[in-house]
Amino acid sequence: MSEAYNANRETIGSLLGPISRDRVVVPTFQRGYMWQTKHVSAFWDDVVKQQGASKLKGGPDTHFLGPIVTLWKSEERIIQILDGQQRLATATILLSVIRDIARMISQKTGIQKAADFAAQVQFQYIEKEDGGFSLKMGETDAAYFEKTIQLDPPVKTAPKLRTHLNIRQAYKVLTEKVTAFTGQVNPQMDSLQAIGQLKELRQTIVSDLVMARIPVTSQRSAFRIFETLNDRGLRLSAPDLLLNYLMGEAPDSEHKDIRDLWTEMIERMGRYDINPFLRHMWISKYGDLKKEDLFTALSAHIKKHSISSLDFARTCADECENYVQIITIDEAAVGKDAAPYLRALVQELSFQPAFPLLLSTYLRLQPPDFVDVAKWLLV
Repeated sequence: MSEAYNANRETIGSLLGPISRDRVVVPTFQRGYMWQTKHVSAFWDDVVKQQGASKLKGGPDTHFLGPIVTLWKSEERIIQILDGQQRLATATILLSVIRDIARMISQKTGIQKAADFAAQVQFQYIEKEDGGFSLKMGETDAAYFEKTIQLDPPVKTAPKLRTHLNIRQAYKVLTEKVTAFTGQVNPQMDSLQAIGQLKELRQTIVSDLVMARIPVTSQRSAFRIFETLNDRGLRLSAPDLLLNYLMGEAPDSEHKDIRDLWTEMIERMGRYDINPFLRHMWISKYGDLKKEDLFTALSAHIKKHSISSLDFARTCADECENYVQIITIDEAAVGKDAAPYLRALVQELSFQPAFPLLLSTYLRLQPPDFVDVAKWLLV
């Protein structure tokens, strides 16, 4: 892993802009867009502070956004972003907001410069001249991100997954931030001043936000880096660490099947968080976690019993199907008699401690006995 120490200086513009012919691609094993309002707001604060610092110094200044990990595939002309997806996706969302507000200024005021600037943002940093987009998101988010963020004009699309909701919320938050920065768009506004402010924002995003790019030569090297980063305080979630671990232990020939099973789980969960499911699945089988975190327990169990990554991914997918039937109160699956009690426990009270027991008994007891357990838990 000696190549991991050869970090290079990189900006958002050099990765997504017209200088690079390579597209940035989120690999299939990566999680979706997880940033919430607090993370997006912090990113915006970095942009605004950096812009102010540059003005005070009377010239270009830079702000360090942290490291990113990449794997370059020269034959495909792509850069796989193994760590740094959230920052690059948020930067793309912010650029799309700048584009859309510039377009709106043109429509409201008739200023052609605003429309021209919107087109520049689109074709320099969001879309490649030779087709496709500068950033391609992972399997679960790619289509939604393209339609609602990268297309010009964007297409209104209903979010189906939790990560889709995060993308939509990020766009909303950043639209409010930029509008407050430039002023409300209306026919009486100072359109030239607003366009100037949008141009300054774009310049700060693409030129002044600097990252340390750590190149690796294989995905396996990247998996090891994730483990190291987590040990040093990155605090990746248990699902992210588990998928990373499964991919790292599996042969390349099984990566697609594991990713397909994981995607299937995420789609089944819809807007529900997958993290509680993994915890509840573990507790339903092995009891509570006393001294170790969930990922440590899961990885140790897999290693101790020599379970293949693909087999464990299948187990998770099967358990997820049962879990979703319970938390969504699927009457066809759980039965009409159990449904009222489950609805009270799961939806009205959101009594999380009951979920592992419900999952365990749902799989092992006859329907009348499962109804009795749900009644007792409610009492």
